[in-house]
Amino acid sequence: RPVLGHVSRGYTMVRSFVAARSITLTFRHRALMCLAVLLTLLGTFSAPAQAAVTDLVWVSQTPAATSGWDGVAYGNGLFVAVSNNSPSASTIMTSPNGVTWTQRTNPVNSNYRDVTFGNGKFVAVGSAGTSMSSTDGITWTAHAMANVAKNYYSVTYGNGIFIAVGGPAGAMEYSADGITWTSLVSISGSNLRGIAYGNGRFV
Repeated sequence: RPVLGHVSRGYTMVRSFVAARSITLTFRHRALMCLAVLLTLLGTFSAPAQAAVTDLVWVSQTPAATSGWDGVAYGNGLFVAVSNNSPSASTIMTSPNGVTWTQRTNPVNSNYRDVTFGNGKFVAVGSAGTSMSSTDGITWTAHAMANVAKNYYSVTYGNGIFIAVGGPAGAMEYSADGITWTSLVSISGSNLRGIAYGNGRFV
């Protein structure tokens, strides 16, 4: 009987070891399967990112006129670009695809520095307190900023208003419709060259 008891206990220990070994192998097998699935998913998600990087190839296009193009915006299915100067007057051009461009009539001879789209219209700003607006990017109407002694270099739209910045002495103005402008008190004594809106604030 003692011999049989030892044999029985030995059999029980071997069976327990085999069961534990089986559990360990099963766990490792499942872990390897999970790792394989994860790597497959990562490969799937990274493929579009690699394709996007490959697509970042720029091609030079011919503008509608030779000019110093300073600003471009997109809205209502149309690209609109404005220029700082040209041989005769500042220029506006539009394109439905960014490839083929058409020159548009400028309502006033002024250097326009930037253009944006918001609230269903394009708004451009420039030197000597000039601005203009258009709902289709083709026909434009000239307007005057609140301070015609300032030059405005950048304009953006956000939170229901247009904001334009420039100089000297950090000129800033806002407009709800892109037509009537109101001066803002600037905390900067330098020329402001750019402005953007995002995440609930102007920067």
